[in-house]
Amino acid sequence: MFVALAGFMLWSALQGLIHGTPSDAVPWWFPGLFAVVLIGIAALPLKAYIRVDDSTVVFGPNFLGRRTFDRRDVARIRGSSSPITNRTVFLRSDGSTLWSTAGVLWGRAGLQSLADYLGVPLDGAESIRSYWDFGRWS
Repeated sequence: MFVALAGFMLWSALQGLIHGTPSDAVPWWFPGLFAVVLIGIAALPLKAYIRVDDSTVVFGPNFLGRRTFDRRDVARIRGSSSPITNRTVFLRSDGSTLWSTAGVLWGRAGLQSLADYLGVPLDGAESIRSYWDFGRWS
């Protein structure tokens, strides 16, 4: 979608460059700049993931790559009751936050499965909503 929109914006910029633009119109270079930004967004890795193995938990993507934690550091997963963000936090045994993520991205079933795999409790599971539940939100 971003690439198609960028293509249209590049075409528009090219038309403005070739035929000229009126003085009261948007300059021809603005759609070209917008197209470059859209292509940059399309090139970003937008697939979020949580990977767990025998020793580590990996959250990605992050702005600079990914975040890796020792699996033994996760003592509890807690879903928030915020209706907008549904932030889900991964907590250490001392109660400090190890990492937080949007609960709606993973859904109640996905986070429950992850908690079961890690062998930690999932608090506030009833408040976690999922975009994938399509009308079955509680």
